[in-house]
Amino acid sequence: MGSEICAADLAGSGCVVRDCDFGYNRSRGIIIKASRAKVARNKTTHTWMTAILASPEFFWWLEAGCPRHVQITDNTIIGCRGPAIEVKAPGGHGQSLPVGTLDDIVIRGNDILQSAWPDIHVASTAGLVMGNNRLTPADGRIFVPPLAAPTAATALLLEK
Repeated sequence: MGSEICAADLAGSGCVVRDCDFGYNRSRGIIIKASRAKVARNKTTHTWMTAILASPEFFWWLEAGCPRHVQITDNTIIGCRGPAIEVKAPGGHGQSLPVGTLDDIVIRGNDILQSAWPDIHVASTAGLVMGNNRLTPADGRIFVPPLAAPTAATALLLEK
């Protein structure tokens, strides 16, 4: 279809989102398209989609910016209906862009409570560091309207 060019230094690079309270949103809480970004100590409650998203949005919104060197740390996410934290680079025809499109992403020390699984979804990323995240499964019946019942595979994960 064409090409898209984005000046990385004009896409919010070096931004900090800290100590904020987001919630009750029909969409996402925080969208990161900038490099050298820090998202720390925020609270996101009941977003309909992803609570913290690090991703370019080439195809729908024509918004570029492939985040690199991003730290997502010590956030609290409650009652998210989509993946609570998602790092991805969607490409054409529903396929993810190659590994390395996004780079050096840290997801550490986040509390994800009563949110739909998967709590954390990462694709197209090299240099991922993840650890000390606390995940608590949700009962899909608490959402209005309710989420679909867990599949057999999800039930096995919940038992572990």
